[in-house]
Amino acid sequence: MVLWYQDDRLVDRDSGRVSVVTNIGNVTTSTLKVAGAALHDSGNYSCWPSAGRPDSVIVHVIQGDPPAAMHHGNSATWVTTMLLVPAASLFTLLLILLT
Repeated sequence: MVLWYQDDRLVDRDSGRVSVVTNIGNVTTSTLKVAGAALHDSGNYSCWPSAGRPDSVIVHVIQGDPPAAMHHGNSATWVTTMLLVPAASLFTLLLILLT
């Protein structure tokens, strides 16, 4: 099991905007997706696996148009993906913010 925190608060998985997918194996991965990311979603995100070291990443949500390199085709939606692979950790933290 992996618990996710934004700053010092447990992320509310029941909010309807948040989904978490965790795969446990030789390497544990946990993906946190936040739909419709807004400025208040900025902060220090931490994942705490039940077995292993916790790790964190600071996320900044910026309003406005995404850079041209972030556009995917003609779609009006875009995805910001942040990937943190700690060298001493046994898991990969993948945080995807969907706006």
